Amino acid sequence: MSVRRRTVPKTAVPKIAPKAVPKAVVRNRANQLQEASRLFVRLLQGCGYGSDEIRDAITRDLRRSPNTRKTRRNLDVRYYAESPHVITHWYHDPDLLQPNGQPKPLPLFGKTASVAELVNRVNAQLDPQVMVAYLLHIGGIRSQGSGWIPTRRSLLYANDPVSQSWHGFESLLGLLRTTDHNVHKQSTETTWYEARVVSGEIPVQARSKMDRRTRALGDDYLFALDRELQFQETRSKKKPARSIRIGVGTYFYELPSAHGPRQTKSR
Repeated sequence: MSVRRRTVPKTAVPKIAPKAVPKAVVRNRANQLQEASRLFVRLLQGCGYGSDEIRDAITRDLRRSPNTRKTRRNLDVRYYAESPHVITHWYHDPDLLQPNGQPKPLPLFGKTASVAELVNRVNAQLDPQVMVAYLLHIGGIRSQGSGWIPTRRSLLYANDPVSQSWHGFESLLGLLRTTDHNVHKQSTETTWYEARVVSGEIPVQARSKMDRRTRALGDDYLFALDRELQFQETRSKKKPARSIRIGVGTYFYELPSAHGPRQTKSR
């Protein structure tokens, strides 16, 4: 599909006017909320919590939380959801790579490879200028010469709490789906992979070291899986068949001490 060129400076930061979010996107957000609530309640009930306990705990926390009654219907989460796929294609598609294997700087619009054409590969319903503005906002791309280039292979959301919240929500929803499948699967179905390691008591000073170690191992592991997923995606486009979307997540977390706070004795 061709992309219409527009008369804007190649590396000008696009100024985006607010647009109405499609009803399907709003509806999908509502469906995700209902699914997450249903799976979480089902998990808690499986752990032995009663309906009254669950309702009281959730009601109590809602009362303690800041007043956020108004739904943000102008939040188009498609740009958050599809931005990683844009970066993945940028690092994998042969026509978007330099001879050294690194991503090419791309203009916003162009007759050949461009950010607009790349976004169109991922989702033709998205506005390339909005995607560029979003990626700039979260630090996912930067200008280089007359074009744009990714800053790194994975996206960080430290500059955008809303995207960070959605990232956490999708990760949590994915874990809930895996847990629900494994607990309630039919006898003929196989479980989905889910595993973790938990330490005994370790020095507090070792936490940062273990976090860095987890990041290094996790990046290698996830980048390898990302390449495999990209290969399967390309393969499915060449031979169309029934398709699904899958995800694999890795995270680092802290547990409360099994023995309560440990006091350091003074001498």
